[in-house]
Amino acid sequence: MEEIDKYRQLGFRGNKLQQIKMGLEEGLDVSIYAKPEYNEWQMEQIRLGLKDHIDVGVYAFITIPADEMQHIREKLVYESGQLEIRDEEIKQKRLKKILLLIVSAIAVVGLVLISVIGGDKIKRYMQRLEINLKDSSVEVDYQSMFNPRDYIVDYSEENEVKLSIDSDVDTSKLGLYKVKYTIDNGIKSISKTLDVKVVDKDAPVITLRETNVSMYRTDAFSCEAYIQSATDNVDGDLSKNVKCSSIDTTKDTQVVTYSVEDSQHNKAEATLNLHLSDKPAPTPDVIYVEVPSQGNNGSGQIAPSTSTSHGTQYFMFSDGYNLDSGYSACIVTGSGYGAYSCEPIMGADGLYKGYKLTY
Repeated sequence: MEEIDKYRQLGFRGNKLQQIKMGLEEGLDVSIYAKPEYNEWQMEQIRLGLKDHIDVGVYAFITIPADEMQHIREKLVYESGQLEIRDEEIKQKRLKKILLLIVSAIAVVGLVLISVIGGDKIKRYMQRLEINLKDSSVEVDYQSMFNPRDYIVDYSEENEVKLSIDSDVDTSKLGLYKVKYTIDNGIKSISKTLDVKVVDKDAPVITLRETNVSMYRTDAFSCEAYIQSATDNVDGDLSKNVKCSSIDTTKDTQVVTYSVEDSQHNKAEATLNLHLSDKPAPTPDVIYVEVPSQGNNGSGQIAPSTSTSHGTQYFMFSDGYNLDSGYSACIVTGSGYGAYSCEPIMGADGLYKGYKLTY
């Protein structure tokens, strides 16, 4: 049960109950005026007196009307304020005397220190030391030149102040470093720290063997076959990390995008223009093959024989072959047909693209 309910059960209602409720909220001892014989205005004057921290016992009588109570209360409040003013004046005078004694003591101690340890040392004790840096943290590029003095705005230099710098910054290694700046006048010193972060903002470089490639629509396209290199200033060789976009064999011309990302999330791209065409239908061909003599031909040779070709096969560099492996594959495959020929294929750009086997 709340305390206000107790007074409600005792029969207090209306403004009387409101005066009790206000007193409870203000943390006052409401039992002093929560009495049925007081009217609501008398209760109010007693409550206000308790709130002003004055002695309400002077006027808290049922026989004193509320307006007289108010007069007495206001007079007591005024007199209480005058006493507080006089007390404050006394306190201020005492404080001034104490401060004067402290200042005098400091002066005496200062004179003693000057006489004992000398004026120059005292001056250094009192000297204001200060270091101002351009910033509290900076970023520098990987493998760049770093001079810690470049980040000093100014510092105290009088009275033989010495500056020392403690730095372990290594721009050949990514990471966070600290540079400590200290100035010392022989008596005291101060320090400031600069946070230095070595960062890599250079993207990798992708180099392709060719940027324009023509091939048949049915030929297999090898993304890796056209990568010459992919290098990064920090991570080194990234060739195996290169990705390329897929191709659409229904299009005659398209752009293949090669992309790679280094460990610091710097990205690079390169493009290859791919031209696709339909493979022409094979045409009969006359193949002349010189074979070892197998009869009574005195020269050891037989006359060239003619044969109609049965088909063609391609060994393209885009399929992973090179000059040597493509030629070897063409010969090995052609030897299975008897009569055959292996011809190099040259693209429109003047570069060899592979070998054509006709059999």
